[in-house]
Amino acid sequence: MAPPPLSLPPPLFPFFSLFRSGVFFFVQNLLQLPALYRRSRQHHGEAQITTAEFGHIYSTANTVVGVTFTTSDDVLQRIYDKAVSCEEGNRKEFLPGLHVVVEGSVYRNVWLETQPMGGAMWAARNVTEALANSLVFLRTQRVDGRLPGMVSSATDGVGSSYLTAMYCYARGDGSLLQGNYWSVPAVDVAFFMNQSVPDGTGGPDMAAYVGELHVALEAFDDWMWRTRHGRGTETGALIC
Repeated sequence: MAPPPLSLPPPLFPFFSLFRSGVFFFVQNLLQLPALYRRSRQHHGEAQITTAEFGHIYSTANTVVGVTFTTSDDVLQRIYDKAVSCEEGNRKEFLPGLHVVVEGSVYRNVWLETQPMGGAMWAARNVTEALANSLVFLRTQRVDGRLPGMVSSATDGVGSSYLTAMYCYARGDGSLLQGNYWSVPAVDVAFFMNQSVPDGTGGPDMAAYVGELHVALEAFDDWMWRTRHGRGTETGALIC
């Protein structure tokens, strides 16, 4: 009886072809980094924004949507209560009447990478404060469309608060280009604004906020394509 035919694995050529293409694309973007980095740092540094310059803070009809959690498990209840207490401790007044949720621990500022999401997570408890976590980036966008990587609060010599928006590290060892982690959480906040109005329309402030958000995201997208575009490949740079 003849032995059964050998079952050979599929040829590896397609895999190596894809791998070679991926490596080539990676190296091509890597070689562009110096020029891309220089362009992304144009007009780098910081900007200071006062309360008057910040503008209107959208109102929400019901700032507290509400969250409750109780359990007969004492350990779980203590963990939950401690988590809520810690997050409440992350609330910080950046400008008079403008409270944001900072990252926490030793990080007392807001970063584009994380804090729009942090605000959206807090929206079920306080929509106004969640909204502020988006507004601090909306209202500190550069005229060329660049969004700040970090926003912090400071006080001048007479006790007036102002925002400091940082787009790139001044010492030149980082671009603070953290990616667009903002759009989805910002829209989530709009959803909670809608929930906070009894008739479910969100009111005129929600529509105005979404309109402002639309303009800002388009401007940031345009800035990305102008400054992070690689050698006419019709693709953005993979590495920040």
